[in-house]
Amino acid sequence: MPSTQHDSHPATDGDKAAEGGHVTVRIPPLVECLHPRVWQIGGKNRIHPLHRDVVEQATLVTASPDWGYGTLKSVDQPLRVTFHERAGTFADFSRKAGRTVSGRGPHEQANFEEMEVDPVWVNLALEGAVISWEAGGTYTPDFIGLHVDDGVVTGEVKADMSYFVDRNYAPIVANAERTCAAVGITFKKVVGTKLHGQVVRRQNVRRAFIDRFTHVPPSGVDAVANLLAAHGTAPLGRVEEVVAPGRANARGVVHALLCARGLSFDLNLPVTADTIVGPAPVQRHSADIRALELSEAA
Repeated sequence: MPSTQHDSHPATDGDKAAEGGHVTVRIPPLVECLHPRVWQIGGKNRIHPLHRDVVEQATLVTASPDWGYGTLKSVDQPLRVTFHERAGTFADFSRKAGRTVSGRGPHEQANFEEMEVDPVWVNLALEGAVISWEAGGTYTPDFIGLHVDDGVVTGEVKADMSYFVDRNYAPIVANAERTCAAVGITFKKVVGTKLHGQVVRRQNVRRAFIDRFTHVPPSGVDAVANLLAAHGTAPLGRVEEVVAPGRANARGVVHALLCARGLSFDLNLPVTADTIVGPAPVQRHSADIRALELSEAA
């Protein structure tokens, strides 16, 4: 059976062959070979580029008004789950946040699962901040979180990148980016079609997300920590042996440790017993995302 990892084969190119070199051929997993429409969320009428305000170049925003200095403040939003809106809502308990969070739509839910699973995220909140401007008006980003390398990150989740150039929405994004940059916060644009288009990663994240509350015995935590401290990295099969010896749900225990930032592995590749596992990325920033009140200089 062909490998799903990167394989090296003798080059067929004349120059490469003459040099005795090699080319790398990646054999994708079968799931990546399906038509992109299989993973598309929503019907064709919900794909934003078909909207004439976006298609017509004359309507694109090339310069946005400056709404004056802004202030970003943490807020504690009430949970929102409704049954009368076109976009579905969701609510779930976040292990990293230590509380229940809620959001709207499949793309926000996919982004929440990414933040909950990926060990580069330390903490998170959905709609946990509000930006207000001197000229009036407020904006609530879809998420805010603490990233190990980037520090405090906030941003918006849209189905397609075209939403960010919509003439009604582009000024909001431009002013939010400026205000966030001025107070030392990264503003991130998350595209739902890209999240769902990364099929292997999406499946890995989803499986780990489902397993995030699997019980991890204290002895297993210590055993994994000692294994990685001694060797730096280890195959996933070996990690499963030490974290939950003899248990059928060893993979679920590993997933729970991943969500708890107890280890890390590449979520973009198919997960097998040979997957290389390492320690969680080192946290380089510290901030309480639920107690922020930052203002631009007037």
